Amino acid sequence: MRKSPSQIVTTMLAPVQTSRPEPCLYWIGSAGAPSRCWPPSSDALKREGSPGLKVFLDSIRYAVQSVLIVDPFFDGPCGIRVAGECLNDCKARTVRILSGIRPRDWEQWMIDNKFVWNRPVEFRSRPELGSKVHDRFALVDDELWHFGSTVGGGFGCLSAASRGWFQFATDFRYVFDDIWGS
Repeated sequence: MRKSPSQIVTTMLAPVQTSRPEPCLYWIGSAGAPSRCWPPSSDALKREGSPGLKVFLDSIRYAVQSVLIVDPFFDGPCGIRVAGECLNDCKARTVRILSGIRPRDWEQWMIDNKFVWNRPVEFRSRPELGSKVHDRFALVDDELWHFGSTVGGGFGCLSAASRGWFQFATDFRYVFDDIWGS
């Protein structure tokens, strides 16, 4: 027996809404709290320190697809020291780091500091990166982060990072893949 249109029940599923953070600026040293104040007080910076941006490090920790980092100066003291634990903890299928630092410098820092990767982390050294890429970026799943200093905020001077650049994630991935493959 054929049903009339009035007898057909259609279930429509609403698209899954994922909440995306708004673009935001973080002053490194502000313990991950968004700040639109300039300059941040030196007392606050001294009190809260600069262990890296908690919000950024948490985004790495909870990444599931990929973490892609381009930073000419991402090394042991300013990169791995800050982000290494979160990179080890993350469940992302792919973790890739493009740096201008020589592999032997990374390896020596890891030996000296007894740091061991407990997951696959792909590292490519591009010594010319520092003369061709000024900014530092991290793509965590589909969110693009931009850093004034080393990715993760490990550099000791006042700096800033911004997040929420979802509309540029695809373009960044093309650039990253191009540099990675060259």
